[in-house]
Amino acid sequence: VYSLEATVACKELGFRGGQLMPPGIFGSSSGPVWLHGIKCNGSESRIKECQLERADKEMTNCLTHMYDVGLECFLSV
Repeated sequence: VYSLEATVACKELGFRGGQLMPPGIFGSSSGPVWLHGIKCNGSESRIKECQLERADKEMTNCLTHMYDVGLECFLSV
């Protein structure tokens, strides 16, 4: 699935673009949730330039990994 957030994340890693993969396709996650609610407009060169909602310690108890995403990055568009 195309998304601006996936494109920005993949470009930051040196790829031409990317897409979101279905939740859980790469297995389950564990550990703290560090970020949620990432919104990019596509002009960013790094994911930290997007609007981010950082998960604080109080929120991590109620955030689960059910919204974790996987990326598939492309060498060419």
